[in-house]
Amino acid sequence: FHEDGRVYLNRTTERYDAVYLDAFKSFYYVPHHLATREAMLEVHRVLADDGVACMNVLGRLEGEGSELFRAFHATASSVFARVRVFAVRNPDDGSLNQNICQIFDDDILQSKPGHSLLEQRATLQGP
Repeated sequence: FHEDGRVYLNRTTERYDAVYLDAFKSFYYVPHHLATREAMLEVHRVLADDGVACMNVLGRLEGEGSELFRAFHATASSVFARVRVFAVRNPDDGSLNQNICQIFDDDILQSKPGHSLLEQRATLQGP
């Protein structure tokens, strides 16, 4: 499709097995209308019952520069039962600027602590 993603999400009646969001050009420009809870609710609406959504975000997993990633993670977590996180370049270096792939779904049977990189890191580092 060649149109604004949010416009398409708002008008479509189709359901999809997968939705991939990768509209982010840099660390400094984010199309905010795709990063809201309302947008995530629209993504959820168009997914098939066993569908999955994926969002690529540029940023850091922790520390200064992780605010954007953490905001997206919190927003997706408020809509989907499970959000898994995969740091593409180096999952062991949370301070590294890199592509971070987040996978969202409602697979409640598989939604248990320790599945996401973020949960694994929190478990290892403690409160």
